[in-house]
Amino acid sequence: MQRLSLDFHKTSKSGELLTRLVKDVTEVRNALTDTALETVGEFLLLVGMLVLLWTIDPGLAVYSGLIFPPLVYCVWHYATGIQQATRRQRDKESKTASIFSESLAAISVVQMFSREQQTTARFDRESQKSVQADLVATRLKGRMNRWVEVIVAAGTCLVLFHGTRGVLNGSLTPGDLIVFSTYLRAMYKPVRRIAANILQASRATVGAA
Repeated sequence: MQRLSLDFHKTSKSGELLTRLVKDVTEVRNALTDTALETVGEFLLLVGMLVLLWTIDPGLAVYSGLIFPPLVYCVWHYATGIQQATRRQRDKESKTASIFSESLAAISVVQMFSREQQTTARFDRESQKSVQADLVATRLKGRMNRWVEVIVAAGTCLVLFHGTRGVLNGSLTPGDLIVFSTYLRAMYKPVRRIAANILQASRATVGAA
């Protein structure tokens, strides 16, 4: 920031720079360390579980993988919405921080002309807008989590349906179906965590922009 030109600082608000320095840097750092490393580990676990399911029964493994197209669309759809809501929230937080910083820098003037109530009202308005934007992002995250659970449940039902048919016609033993179902539940755990990490990364991209 010190290396940027005076023209930049004349057109930039102090609150926006403080938000970028304090919040954006933290979110980007977390996305590049904790979230990225965890996502890589979960992805490798997912691939390993898929290979294991394939060795047990290739047909059921194909059915278990049918959830990925709707799952990818669901995560992409809601991640885009959360990214937009996060961008709006960040803008409102920047304005709130600017009001606070400017009022604190000019506190003597504010008190001299008894502008405390007006300043507080401005701060409250921008703070409420920031809260509303955060609530939008939270609701979108909740909806995505519910849809992920629905898709996972549908995939489980599909596998159990075809697995039961395989047991009835003798192409699959009951023991194999039980083992497959156990590993299937284990496979869907990293799927949920990867979806959550993608949402976290989408919020971090706002700070990196």
